[in-house]
Amino acid sequence: MNYEDAGEFHDVVDEVLAEVYAQGKHYDAAWLRENAVKTAPGKNPPRKIVVDLSLGDSVDRLDSSRGKRLYGPQSIEVIYWPDGGVDQKCYDLGKAPEMPRATSAGHYLSSNTGRKTGTYVDKTTYEFDGEHKTLRQWYEDPRRAEEVSYELFRNRVKGSGWPVYRALTEPVRKTGHRKASH
Repeated sequence: MNYEDAGEFHDVVDEVLAEVYAQGKHYDAAWLRENAVKTAPGKNPPRKIVVDLSLGDSVDRLDSSRGKRLYGPQSIEVIYWPDGGVDQKCYDLGKAPEMPRATSAGHYLSSNTGRKTGTYVDKTTYEFDGEHKTLRQWYEDPRRAEEVSYELFRNRVKGSGWPVYRALTEPVRKTGHRKASH
């Protein structure tokens, strides 16, 4: 390949890239700010947005080189701080920290703890009579009152702070209506 052919090759590559980027999606500064989500509860927490850019996509630069763009493929993380500061970081595609997640109750989950799903197993142990067991293990203890369900047992220990033995063995109180005597 001679120098003349190399110049033509680069011109063709530039034309193809220009066409790809002309059809790509662009995320401007206003879109980033509008779509950033709170990272924690409270009146004025930091807000964050993570955008995965495919080949052809671009995002506004938010640092001192405003007016320029960052191009994909890469992941862009933008954090808006309460004091007005903005951090914009670039990562290999898909390697950016996760977006903040909120539970249905509005509580925010830290990305390092993960979401507790139906497969989550509580491994907290509780001590009674020199033994340390999980709530599930204690519930299977033969001393358990027959009418105590697992939910009731768990609520007694975790919600009401009952000692394991009492929560396990105390019978369920019947709350029936007494007939009035005439």
